[in-house]
Amino acid sequence: MKAYNRPFEVTGVQVNVIDKHSQLDQLVCHPVVQENTDAERSIKEYSVQKYKQIESHRESVKKSSIQKYNENKMHKSKVIDYNTEKYKNDDSFASSIKLRNTETRQDAQIKRKEIDCVIEQFKDKISTGPEYVCSVCHRCCFKMQVKHCKISKYLQKSQHAGCVSDKCITVDYLHMCNDNCSKDCVYKNTPAECLWICHTCDRKISEGKMPAESVANNLALDPIPVELSCLNSLEEHLIAKHIPFMKMLALPRGGQNGVHGPVTCVPSNVTDVVNVLPRSENYDLMIRVKLKRKLTYKGHYEYKFVHTDHVKTALEYLKENNKWYEDVEFNETWINPLSKTEEQVNDKSDNNEHNIENEDEEITEDTLHDRQQHGLFMDSCLQPVDIAQEVLDQHFDGIMSLAPAEGNNPVRMSMDESNEAKCFPVLFPKGSGTFHDPRPEKLTLSRYLNNRILNADGRFAQNLDYIFYGQYLSELNQVISNVSIALRKGHDTSNKTKITAEMLTNKESLQKILNFDQGYKFLKPVRGSPVFWQSVQKDLFAMVRQLGIPTWFCSFSSADLRWPELRQTIVKQEGCETPIDELDWSDRCGMLKRHSKRFKF
Repeated sequence: MKAYNRPFEVTGVQVNVIDKHSQLDQLVCHPVVQENTDAERSIKEYSVQKYKQIESHRESVKKSSIQKYNENKMHKSKVIDYNTEKYKNDDSFASSIKLRNTETRQDAQIKRKEIDCVIEQFKDKISTGPEYVCSVCHRCCFKMQVKHCKISKYLQKSQHAGCVSDKCITVDYLHMCNDNCSKDCVYKNTPAECLWICHTCDRKISEGKMPAESVANNLALDPIPVELSCLNSLEEHLIAKHIPFMKMLALPRGGQNGVHGPVTCVPSNVTDVVNVLPRSENYDLMIRVKLKRKLTYKGHYEYKFVHTDHVKTALEYLKENNKWYEDVEFNETWINPLSKTEEQVNDKSDNNEHNIENEDEEITEDTLHDRQQHGLFMDSCLQPVDIAQEVLDQHFDGIMSLAPAEGNNPVRMSMDESNEAKCFPVLFPKGSGTFHDPRPEKLTLSRYLNNRILNADGRFAQNLDYIFYGQYLSELNQVISNVSIALRKGHDTSNKTKITAEMLTNKESLQKILNFDQGYKFLKPVRGSPVFWQSVQKDLFAMVRQLGIPTWFCSFSSADLRWPELRQTIVKQEGCETPIDELDWSDRCGMLKRHSKRFKF
């Protein structure tokens, strides 16, 4: 019997018979399909008509579509792929997109002339702060400074670029919600759920080069242990091998600080500090300590309560893990004077009364001698901050004065390669990762400090001593590098003579350098110097020549404590759940001080 491959009709239903030995694979009912198609078309037309006529329905559909596009990653990728493919294949769709983009740009140019539109754009740009962490250099960046990090893109460029990306790109700051996260996770629908990369690192990796600011370029940070994280600022200075002295000033508003004069780093006798601090069986023992530059000075650099056990525990950790603290020794045979009986103290009290007058005379003579040697008594940042507290402290005997750097000469900050790790052992627990450490890619000092202060870890941006230390070191490095340039420009090269140290001692050769107007221009990068203000004056004259004489001048400064978007961004980075309006003035100033270096006002 032959197989029937032709169709036949039974009561209006078309059936395909394939073979008598085969089963019925397909049964297509065309009238039913036609009815379903008509129903779908009518529903679609009704939805389109409803979307056009009812505004509330249109807004709800837009809102739900945007929410689904933002939350559903699979739906988002499908929409992007569909539009990309349609843009390539459909010429009419591509031309409509181009026309729409042209109209949008023209409308934007017109709206830029309206102040309301400009203000709206400004508020939109500042709605998000530096919340985007680069996966390569770990810097906190703004939205315009980063892009989505796609590792497959580098693999497609070249094999070498792919190897560099595998080495440099990290996921340390990528948050993926799991079972341990709460229902209302603070990182949900935030930039922390995506992998970002800044434009500088993206360009370098695309070229097959390791970015100089990459964490893989020996810039990785060691976690701060509990032994060091519990220390206050005075305890950090007591355990430091070098103490950075600087004169800090309180600015008039906002609770911010400034620095006046140079930063001086002086070696500290850490072993003497450990042996001097009293010990007791009570773990919670805290004593009042004044850190001074010299014991004979009445003023102090810092005055706080010190937990003696914390200092010892921190030094024990540094001795085991930090290469610069291997020579620290502890005196285990130290006798605690607090355990003396009252009888012994009373026996010696009578003898001490006879020696008080002689001791006062000796201290007065030493103070006068020190004043004659230094010219100005207490001529630095060692002035007491609170005069009233200083007067009250004169009536208490339980205050210990320490001067661990007394008698030591300051170090040369630009020459001592270990100075950074010795000044800030809490920031560098193992003594590695500093600027002078060897690296595969060369890194300038300015880029290094930029990477440290903007680091997402936050330890450097929240340390005022490190910020002012880095500022002074950067200015010092600029001055030193510009000195040689100014000397070469000011030297007469027609005689083909080399520059020697003898020429600087010769009055005639030095006068020639000054005549070339280059003898003092190395101070140009230092803010506040005469050469700096001279360049500002020239810029102002150029502005007047180009734009005309101004009617009036107006200078603006950011109202940081009255800027709601800025405060909201800082609260978000702090992870604080308390509403910003409920925080008092001191809390607001403290939060702003900890995050001010990450913002560009």
